[in-house]
Amino acid sequence: MSNDLVVPEDLAGFPGAPFADAVVDAAVAELRKAAGWHIAPSKQETVAVESGGGWTLILPTLHLTEVRAARDVTSLDSDPVVLTGWRNTQTLRFRAGIVSRPLYGWACGEFELDITHGYDSCPPDLLPAIAAACRALTADSRTVQSQNSGPFSVTYREPSGDLDPAVARYALPSRA
Repeated sequence: MSNDLVVPEDLAGFPGAPFADAVVDAAVAELRKAAGWHIAPSKQETVAVESGGGWTLILPTLHLTEVRAARDVTSLDSDPVVLTGWRNTQTLRFRAGIVSRPLYGWACGEFELDITHGYDSCPPDLLPAIAAACRALTADSRTVQSQNSGPFSVTYREPSGDLDPAVARYALPSRA
């Protein structure tokens, strides 16, 4: 996926800047992988989801702005079945793109939905996390945990790998 989230100039005021395009691209790729979706900019896309049945489908997005069509693609022997009676019911309470089908429910199977999702631009609270990821990519991200002077011993503490709290706010809920 190409980096259409931020450019190096967006990170100019952060420590370690300026960052090379390739570094920013790599940091954005890491962020999107950790979040599980593209976050921004808003785009039209067809997503495929599986349903175990029920009234709602949870889509791989946290900012669903429009659902244009829904199709049941479960059967390989026939054309997709265009579905009606669905509505976008995303709420902040659930932090997910939720589409309900209150009259009929969703059968067990596979569905394709044509959606528009994502924020218009990069949320400002993600910029420090992206800049920190850029710094980590351009320097040794390990920190010294202990150091001895006498036959020279240094022990490094590896990065924790914990998700930055700002990134966690935009990450899809775990489906475990």
